[in-house]
This record gives sequence, C-alpha cells and structure tokens, in this order.
Amino acid sequence: APDAVETARSLAARLVPLKTHATLTLARERGAAGSSKLSIEGTAGAVRLRLGAQANGDPAAPAALDTRFDGELAADDGRALVALLGLDRTVVVDKQSGRLSFTGQGVLNGDLRIDAKLAAGGLAASANGTARVFGAEPATAVLATTLSADVRLPRADGERKLPLAVTSRVTAKPGTLTFDDLAGTVAGIPVRGRLEAAFGTPIKVDGQLDADSMNVPALLANATGAAIKDETAFSPEPFASGAFDGVRGRIRLGVSRAALSPGLSARQAHADVRLGAGEIALEDIDGELAAGRLTGAVTFRRVGDGVAMHGRWALAGADAAALLPGEGRAAVAGKLTAQVEVDASGRSPAAMVGSLAGTGTVSLAGADIAGFDPDAFNAVIRAVDEETTIDAAKVRDIMAAALERGTLLVQSADAAFTIAAGDVRLSTAILHGQGADLNATGHFNLADRQLDARLTFSASAPAGSSGGRPEVYVTVRGPLGATMRALDATTLSAWLTLRAVDREARRIDALEAGRAPTLVPTEAPPAQTGTVAVPPPASPTPPAPRPVAPPPRRPAPASRPEASATPGPAAPALPPPINIRPPASATGTSPRPKAPGAAAPARTAPMRAPAEAPAEERSLLERLFGSQR
Repeated sequence: APDAVETARSLAARLVPLKTHATLTLARERGAAGSSKLSIEGTAGAVRLRLGAQANGDPAAPAALDTRFDGELAADDGRALVALLGLDRTVVVDKQSGRLSFTGQGVLNGDLRIDAKLAAGGLAASANGTARVFGAEPATAVLATTLSADVRLPRADGERKLPLAVTSRVTAKPGTLTFDDLAGTVAGIPVRGRLEAAFGTPIKVDGQLDADSMNVPALLANATGAAIKDETAFSPEPFASGAFDGVRGRIRLGVSRAALSPGLSARQAHADVRLGAGEIALEDIDGELAAGRLTGAVTFRRVGDGVAMHGRWALAGADAAALLPGEGRAAVAGKLTAQVEVDASGRSPAAMVGSLAGTGTVSLAGADIAGFDPDAFNAVIRAVDEETTIDAAKVRDIMAAALERGTLLVQSADAAFTIAAGDVRLSTAILHGQGADLNATGHFNLADRQLDARLTFSASAPAGSSGGRPEVYVTVRGPLGATMRALDATTLSAWLTLRAVDREARRIDALEAGRAPTLVPTEAPPAQTGTVAVPPPASPTPPAPRPVAPPPRRPAPASRPEASATPGPAAPALPPPINIRPPASATGTSPRPKAPGAAAPARTAPMRAPAEAPAEERSLLERLFGSQR
C-alpha cells in the first residue's frame, strides 16, 4: 500500500546511518525443540540499540516458536531518540537522556505479552498488553497505555507546549490506532472520550471528547496558528500553519464550561470540530450562555498566507445582567436576544479583527435600565421651583444624583447594528419606558474594546407646557468594564428657563383676567332708573384698552339722555339723524334753545338691542358718547 511504502521510507531515512552487529544461533537439529538465539547491537546516528531474542522450537516453523525477547534504544540526548521514533513533530522534549525499553513473551502465531516504557526529557509513556503478530487475522495489539508529554503547537509567536497526561486502552491495527476509555488532562483540564486515528499523510481522526472546561480563544488560536498577545488584545504576528496541515476528520466536542472571554462562559456546550483540507470549523454549536441558548457555527479557512473567517451566531433569552455587568450593579437587566453574521480575513489576528464586517439585531424584553430614574425630572423641577434663579451647574448636579436613585422599566425594545472595519455601530434605538424614553446610539471597537455611546433621556411634556419635552444627554465612554459616564443638562436648563417664563406669563394673564373693568374718571355710574347721564362735552379720554383683551364695548343707552342740569338755555330734542354729526357745542356754536314748556318725556329702558358692529366700524363720536340713534 502507498501508506506502508511511505512509512518504510521514512523509517529507513531515520535509521541512516545504521551500524549494527548481529549474532544468530539456531537449534542444531530440524524438528528438535532446541533453543535459538538472536543478538543485535549497533547504533543509528546518536541512538544506541540492543535487541536480544530467544526462541524454543523448530526453526523451520517460526510462527510456532515460543519466543522471549527484550530490547532497548538509548541516547544521551532524548531529542535524537524521539526523532528516530518519528515523534519529533508531535511532542517536545528537553535535552536530557532518553530510553525506550521493551519486553515480550509468547508464541509468535498466538498472543504475545508486551511491556514497553519510554522516557525522554519530559516525555513518559508506557504500554502493556497483548499482541498477535502472525496469524490469519491482521496483526493486532491491545494495550493499556499511559502518556505524559508536552504536545508541540506551531504558533506565529514561536513554539508553544500543551501539557497532556492521559490513559487509554489502545487497539493497534495496521495503519490505525483506536483509543478507548480515554481519560486524563489536557493543559490541566480533565478530558474523556474516544478517538480513532488512521496513519498517513494527512492523519485522519474521528471520535468524541468531553472536557470539564475549555478556553475557546486559546483553542482557536492553537488551531489556526495564531499568536496570543494577551486576553484582551489581538496579535499582529502572522498566522502559522496551525492544524490546517496534516490532520483531517471530525470530533464531537462537549464542554461543561467554555470560556469565551474574561468573565463570560458558556455552559454545557457542544460542537462538531471539523478538520478539512486547509479548513477548520466549529459546526452545530449549541450551549447555554447567560441562561439563554447559544447556537451557531464558525469556519476558518487558509487563503494564501492569510486566514479567512465566516461566522454566524444566535442568542435567545439570555440574562442581560450577566452579559452586560455594571460597576456595583448591572447596567441592564432583562431578557436579551441577538443575532449576528460576520466575515473577516487577514494575515494576523489583528488584521482579521480589523476587517470584520457584518450585520446583526438585538432586542430586550422586560428590561430594567439602571441610572435612569424617570422621577429625576420631577425632582429637578421641584428643586428649581424653590429657587429664584436657575443655575445650570446646580441643575446638572441635582439631575445626576436623581438619575442614580432608580431605574427605567422598558417592556420591549429592538435595534439593529452593523459591523465595519472591526467597529460595531448601533443605529438609534428607541426604548419607550414607564414615565420616560431613552434613545441610544453609539459604537464599540472590537480591537481596543473601547465603547462610545450617547443616550438621550426624555420625559413626557407636562400638561399645558409649551416648551416641549424635558431631556438630558448622557455619554458613556472608555474600555469595556471601566467606562466613564458624563451628563449634559444644558437642554434641560433651557427648558426650565422657558417653563419659568411661561408660568410667569400665565400668572399675569390670570391676574388680568380676574380684574373688573375700570371706569373713566369723569364717568358716573348708571342711574337706578336705567337712564345714563351724558358726559360733559369737553374732550373726554376713552378707556385704555387692556393688554390682552380688546377694549370693552360701551352698551347702547336705554334712551336719549336728558338735558344737562347746568343753568342756561336748554337745547331742543334732536330728530333721529341719518348721519351722526357732532353736537353744536363741539363745533363752537350755541346750542339750540329748547321749546318753552316742552319737557322730554321720561322713557323706560328698552330691551337690549342686537349686538353692535365691530368697534373698528364705529365713528369717533360713537366711541366717545355712545350711539345717538
């Protein structure tokens, strides 16, 4: 088979230069149950080797020989021994002596009892069990094995080691190894499961692994060959080969606790790890995150000297307080649901994050927003009403303290966001709360984890107010987990000023509306009989109009006024005029004498006449003396 030929060539290359000395002693007679011996000693580069074997039986029938053998490979530098065994690309050993010893006993066409031990500068392994080398069935070995080693991880920032300590029941067949009852620790984390590996180029794996915990960013970095600068920064170092080369297959992975970021972990998570040609994918992701359900998939693909990524995730019914913790208390409480789909590519983790692009949605249900007390506006209004002046700085301080006393209850809210160049930008989200509204917009940079958000907090306009809604602006800036909050109450101060002016104007209007009309100083009050005294002909001054209401109309007299009681000739009664003209006294002529003995009959006041024409259509005399009709 091509794989077997390639394995033989690789082994031969590792054995060169090989220098050996062998001694073989056979039984003297055919068919006799004599003893045959084999002894081999030599060197393979820096590795010393020794093999001794003894067989009892007919040498002409080697499969039936009862055999006992033992051997040893040793080197002053364990790295040479590991290279000879073909493990140098898999495990890391120190520059210390190394030794492999093995023994076996049994019939060659039956079960051989095998016992082997390997130790070399940080590598320790053992295997014991049975093996069947000759027979009708393919060679098979079932061994109880233990392994403690540092697995080599190629990374962009240099070689890294992954501590591994496991035990397993290994079944070895030509070209394959099956690890049953696999248990142990990987990087100190307990693991268990089953794996099957088929040797070749590339190695093919299949199986299932369960772990108590796992660092997902570290796992992805190791798989893609990314350098890890620290837990919160992305390295600019180019990607190394990682696990893209040399391994193919699928492993079902289960994790009790999967750390996604500092302080954020998924529980009871599962995913299919698919290793393809130049591709690594986590598919069918399913787990519990912040009491909600997380699903999705992410794929990393080698493209030239860079890596391309595509991911999609959905989170339903998560606890917002667990996802968005605040200092001392949660900034947001309630149920959060979100979806996001992104793409990225780059030669390094930093370049990949800087190229992230995608879209997403987020919604809140039964939300409780801390630091936004709807009663804060009333508290400020009450405080300002007790002052004679409005001080903007004092308004801001009172508002800042009042906001922190309570929370804003929001039944539901939805918003959309976009991701471009690694920057998550939230379109304006409107949160209609109980007693107030909160509008939010801003962006979050994934590379430096900096948040810059602007929130507008507004209450309903008071009844009868002409100044609109009172509102304040709040900015939240800084690294996630250490943001700073600032309040701008300039708009609220202006609203309070307009409110004060409006209230004063209304007070003046109320006072004026309740004031009785003022009589002209020369005007006498109405007589009890219903007649009206005629004012003197001197140029009287009409009543001054009120600031708001138009000047009151003078009602029509009940009857023509009688002559003045002052001494002198009385004027005769005037006939009904067609056009109203000024009286004679007003033009400088003497009044017409009244007929002797003629007295004007007293008449009672008639019923109220219909409404007069608008004041602007009356003549000057009508305005001064009333109607002469």
